[in-house]
Amino acid sequence: MHAEATNALWGLPPAGGLKTVLINARVETVYEKSTFRDVFAYSRCIIVASGCYEWSAPKTPWYIQFFNGGVMAMGGLLFCLEGRSRFMIMTSAADGELAEIHYR
Repeated sequence: MHAEATNALWGLPPAGGLKTVLINARVETVYEKSTFRDVFAYSRCIIVASGCYEWSAPKTPWYIQFFNGGVMAMGGLLFCLEGRSRFMIMTSAADGELAEIHYR
């Protein structure tokens, strides 16, 4: 097992006719998608953050953090593209109060 801290850019550049950067991957289907399958098997990562944003309709931003100000960790996928490290966050269905803001 190999572990190290690294800086990485968030998201994969547009490819295959897409016009937007891919920033998230659904954890329940990540092993089925060709874009994510190998990276999921061999290059997962932990993203450490003090908080994150989620948007509810109509594009209202919510900053989400722990009540005590603690650090949160999110599962991710780490890619190496054109010599640069890039990551995506793996998402799952939201529950509790988060589900009132967004379903993921």
